[in-house]
Amino acid sequence: MSNNPKTKLELTWPGKENRPRLEPRILLVPDTAIQLGRSIAALQAEFTQHNP
Repeated sequence: MSNNPKTKLELTWPGKENRPRLEPRILLVPDTAIQLGRSIAALQAEFTQHNP
């Protein structure tokens, strides 16, 4: 290996040039996940009130 600090290791593998084009996606959060988050927040608030 050379002592040149600009030397970089290039990773290669079969098919690297043929990478699929990724499309942007929108994450949809189900209502049950939102309700679960609210329930956890309520439990944490109740716990901190009783355990200062």
